[in-house]
Amino acid sequence: MSFLKNLLYQNLTNIKIDIKNKNIGVSFSGGADSTALFFCLLELKKEINFEISVFHLNHLIREESLQEELYIKNLLDNLKINYLILRFDCKKYKINSNESLEMIGRKVRYENIFDFMRIFNIDYLFTAHHLDDQCETVLMRLFKGTGLNGITGIKKIRDDKIIRPFYNIEKKEIYRYLEDNKIFYFEDKTNFDINYERNYIRNVLLKNIGDRFKNYKIHISNFVDIVEEVNQYFIKKLSSKIELIKNRSFIEIDELIRLEKIEFYFLIINIIKNKRDKESVTRSIIDSIEKLLSNYLKNKNIGKKIVYSDKKIIIFYSLGNIYFYERMFYLKLLNSIPNYCKNLNLGENEFFYYYLYYKEEKIDSKEILNLKDSFFIDKEKVNGILVVDLWREGDYIFYDFDKKKKLKKIFNEFKIPWFLRKFVLVIKKLDKNKDIKKNKELNKKENVIKEEIVGFYFNKRYFLSKKFYVDNKTKFVIKIDIKEGINFYG
Repeated sequence: MSFLKNLLYQNLTNIKIDIKNKNIGVSFSGGADSTALFFCLLELKKEINFEISVFHLNHLIREESLQEELYIKNLLDNLKINYLILRFDCKKYKINSNESLEMIGRKVRYENIFDFMRIFNIDYLFTAHHLDDQCETVLMRLFKGTGLNGITGIKKIRDDKIIRPFYNIEKKEIYRYLEDNKIFYFEDKTNFDINYERNYIRNVLLKNIGDRFKNYKIHISNFVDIVEEVNQYFIKKLSSKIELIKNRSFIEIDELIRLEKIEFYFLIINIIKNKRDKESVTRSIIDSIEKLLSNYLKNKNIGKKIVYSDKKIIIFYSLGNIYFYERMFYLKLLNSIPNYCKNLNLGENEFFYYYLYYKEEKIDSKEILNLKDSFFIDKEKVNGILVVDLWREGDYIFYDFDKKKKLKKIFNEFKIPWFLRKFVLVIKKLDKNKDIKKNKELNKKENVIKEEIVGFYFNKRYFLSKKFYVDNKTKFVIKIDIKEGINFYG
């Protein structure tokens, strides 16, 4: 049994990963690290029963990548190992992207890895990240700006399925294993190009640090383990709040104020990690929320705000709550807003992200409908055409028979945040015997709006104008059931 295989097996035992009778996937690039991992697993397979499947992604960045791909294919064919080999042109993708080639490659690799795991029914996916990688990652995040969560670096286990069994093994031990066993591997020449940030840290900074501080890697690793224990302590302590916010995407600002500063810090980090594809959270996000809290303590009436915005996330403040949104999700909603209203017909209707079911029925005059889980509208009181639309600035409703109020004020009472009001569904009554097109033409000629708000719906809540209530004189009722095709709270 080789020394590296011994270390790998011991590490799996330490992190409680049992590979017996499992299907193990290996991310195999053909470089030194993944080659050593692959051959160690082949050795281990002689003593423990498990299956090996291989994933290889050719990024098409280097000319020799096709030669490497062919070598891997022939090797796996000869060993009768199942594999999935894919190609993705990172350079072509970068033409329309601001991300680095390194970031694009990582992103595409993990997207396809999860597909590979599903298709091949993989129990655990092994990657060859080692102790040197950990040190590089920690320093790079420190230099770019991170907190205690980011400084934990590369996790030994990610998403319960991706395993890094070389987490405490130095690169020199990997090279020694390959040389002792005369195992061929490819050396990526771009690994020595110090124009790449990671390569500069690896080949310049850490080389100089290692010349003076011989045991720095072990010390960094021990420090990371301690920080991870602190992280887990706070995650456990705040787990109920983290889970609650994960489901509803907002937190009351008064809840944040009651937390200790370190608790506030960890809670925000874990909320944001669920909303963006990043391991670390920059200080600028924390500072933005802290500034909001400071202003709130001075003056609780701070109005509506975009607290923070970047390419991945938008943070809003509204009515005492802080809301966390994936930027692409919110922009998708905005870009989907229709510039028209639509007639409501009997049966099923679809508008924006809403599904409506409309029906008319005769009711017993003694039956009083006071339910709020649907619209129940007196048909005779409508005396017109019902259409469906989204809220527009200036819309008002008769909340009583002769008293009207702007919907915006009612939204405040309903605590509908300002940035979601554009998505509120509104039922309107148009003049009888005029369809939408004719009504719009008439409006242009007479410069008046011949419509009236019947009610509105948002987030499973119905609000109906009293002018259209069902009473003991009602003979026919219009019932409208509504479901949302999307969670507007993210």
